[in-house]
Amino acid sequence: MTTQDASSSARPRRRKPFRILAWIGAGMGSLLALLFIVGAVWNMRAGSWLDAAIAAMRAKGEPVNANELDQAYRAGMPEPNAAGYYEAGFALVCERGKQDESLLKSLPIVGAGKAIELDEMPPAETLRNIEAYLADKRDGLTLLRKGAALNARAYPIDLRRGSRCSCRTSARCGTARGS
Repeated sequence: MTTQDASSSARPRRRKPFRILAWIGAGMGSLLALLFIVGAVWNMRAGSWLDAAIAAMRAKGEPVNANELDQAYRAGMPEPNAAGYYEAGFALVCERGKQDESLLKSLPIVGAGKAIELDEMPPAETLRNIEAYLADKRDGLTLLRKGAALNARAYPIDLRRGSRCSCRTSARCGTARGS
């Protein structure tokens, strides 16, 4: 066998893997083209459906974008509004009061004190500490009671930014408001 015969018989074996890769590439390209076409058709149909749904909502007078939703929400704010009482009340209840650390250590639930069983009377010292704690939180608890007496609640949420909306509360700013 000559060197020319050996090289000619080796060539078809080298080309076979390249043909397979070419077919695989063509198949993948065809699949991607098909997916692109299906996606484009789907997008056109979904877009027309969405436009029809938005037009129907607009015809009913419903808000269809973030600015319109924000205006509708603000127009529906109830008066008197319990949300202001809740914001201010929770801000006052949650802030550190006049209690020292030893008082908090002895209180159950809000501190590190031992839980009291329902069928037993708490020790006198624990009762005094609970009364002192509640007396310190009296203003906040009064606001929470006022808020609970109202049925209408709406929180000042800025809906104009869509999914990045934020709640404008006084408690976040560190000031408590209420009456």
